[in-house]
Amino acid sequence: VYVMYAGKLVEEGLCEEIFSSPAHPYTRALISLGNIVRKNKDEDLDCLGDYVRPVSRDNASCAFAGRCRESRDECARAVSYRKLSETHFVRCNL
Repeated sequence: VYVMYAGKLVEEGLCEEIFSSPAHPYTRALISLGNIVRKNKDEDLDCLGDYVRPVSRDNASCAFAGRCRESRDECARAVSYRKLSETHFVRCNL
């Protein structure tokens, strides 16, 4: 599974890894939205917050930083690409 936000890859891994241990805040938000839609169609879907244009189009920063509730100042400048397992990778400083 490849998870992309604003044209940038933020997480990749096997289906089981992504759904059982999502590492990027955007991936977690997407999965939680699916759970809300299935359980209660009237519940507010604001876990992603207001839309904010990506901070930068370069590959160094996190495009999701402007919407992320866990974002740090460094996320708008540079983000690391970390290996969580042999098949699971995340582009996040958290």
